[in-house]
Amino acid sequence: MLIGGLDDQINLVVWSLISKPFFSFAHDFFSRSETLNVTFLAYLRPLDSNEPLTWFFISSLASLVGYWANNIIVLLTLVLNFYFSHLFFKKFKYGLVFSLIFTFSSYFWLHLGKHPDLGFVWLLPVIVKKLDADFNYSLKNGFMLAFYAFLLSLMSNYLGFFLVLFVGLFVLCDLLLKVQSIKKVTKFCVVFITSYILLIVTALMPYIKINYFNAPPQGYINPLNRSYDDLVSFSSRPWYHFIPSPKNPVYKELSQNLLSRIEGTGYFLADDYFQGEHDSMFFGYFFLVSYLSVVIYNLYERKRLNNDKNTNIHRKYLLLAFFLFLFTLPPFFTVFGQTLYTPSYLLFKIAPFFRVTSRLSIFILLALLLSFSYGLKNIVFKNTKILSFLMAVLLVVTLVESYVPPKIYKNEGTPGVYKYLGQMPTFDKFVVYPYSMTKEALYFLPEHKKDLLNIRGFSNSTYESQSLTERLVTDEGLLSTRDLGVRYLLVFKNAPTEDLVYFSEQRGLILEREFDNSYLYYFKK
Repeated sequence: MLIGGLDDQINLVVWSLISKPFFSFAHDFFSRSETLNVTFLAYLRPLDSNEPLTWFFISSLASLVGYWANNIIVLLTLVLNFYFSHLFFKKFKYGLVFSLIFTFSSYFWLHLGKHPDLGFVWLLPVIVKKLDADFNYSLKNGFMLAFYAFLLSLMSNYLGFFLVLFVGLFVLCDLLLKVQSIKKVTKFCVVFITSYILLIVTALMPYIKINYFNAPPQGYINPLNRSYDDLVSFSSRPWYHFIPSPKNPVYKELSQNLLSRIEGTGYFLADDYFQGEHDSMFFGYFFLVSYLSVVIYNLYERKRLNNDKNTNIHRKYLLLAFFLFLFTLPPFFTVFGQTLYTPSYLLFKIAPFFRVTSRLSIFILLALLLSFSYGLKNIVFKNTKILSFLMAVLLVVTLVESYVPPKIYKNEGTPGVYKYLGQMPTFDKFVVYPYSMTKEALYFLPEHKKDLLNIRGFSNSTYESQSLTERLVTDEGLLSTRDLGVRYLLVFKNAPTEDLVYFSEQRGLILEREFDNSYLYYFKK
């Protein structure tokens, strides 16, 4: 059983089965493959990667414990996230409720088992604990926060960079609310930003040299190259905060209907809902209504609570959540023909490699939970049992509403074609068709032990995997594939009928064997 399904973490699973301690392939013939060396570059050379702490840990653990490494990482992440969030929130009366909502958020379910680096949110409560309440804008604290952000960046570039943004907006909120003087805050910011840049550049110098000063390894793709179109697609929309995951068992039909209606408007930003990221923007209807009730109460009692410490902190985190929300928006909107730019446009200009701004959702949730916690302190209940009951209801309903069922992959046995290929002693090159089957082909690499050329996402100066695969149904594409030294073409029966007919009629292809769900051809020399 593999938590997360066959997704982005597939490399981790395969590495656990084809590697040996430490940072090397278990068999020398794997080392001869350009596609495998590039695909597993971060596992082979973790200290040269953009997230050295994460890849060092994952590569080592996977080589030591084998197949279950991914599931172990998932469970370890869950334990750490809950432990440190509870350690932080326990100072509040209903800290257990808030820590569980934070731990089991839609963000957690969405990335569960898929993106190990994005799961390290346990550091956020640790760092926010330093910022919370009476934060001292000393130069020492500026360096300490920079060091925390630096460590988090070495684990997750996204979380580390967004933490820097979180701290920056936190400082801005204090200035706007006149909590601190500009002079003191300016010195703090200089130390914080300068220290962070120096630390991160020094630690990532091997990675920087590979990508910007020297020729990268053949076939290597810089994972931080992102386009403006990606930002438009993967940024959030305001209405996503009110749309549950279409996978949620309670709201499945409602969500699909809402998305269909919004898409039906024809607005250019209405058809980019991506479940793999945007599901994390929904925190739950009951949670939003409950939080709004706390905000309204504090506004209604603002005269009585004007100089109250808890009220001021409540307002600060509310303002912080709003600023973070602005950065999740698309780079621009069009209103009555006029283009309105958002803060995410500026963010892209500064750091173009961070384009999935919807990943800020966990930071927004943290700010809302803190605002909720401090605002709740001002509400006086004559019967505390009622409040305790309501908080219990809030917890249960929120966990249900924000639940996104994770994918679970169950290996029901190795397909016959991969067993057949595995019996052949030579390390031959092969490609699979259609492109949707490349993940499965990589997953069974430990079984077939063959050089898969069209691994998803691979590209070099000669070809790009998806283009190579799509061109296989053309005479020119087959010829160029054969010229790459490819021995076998594996065609699955779920391909379009016309494509299956095309392959069967090619004189340059010889049917080696038919299997239950595939045809194995070899190229005529």
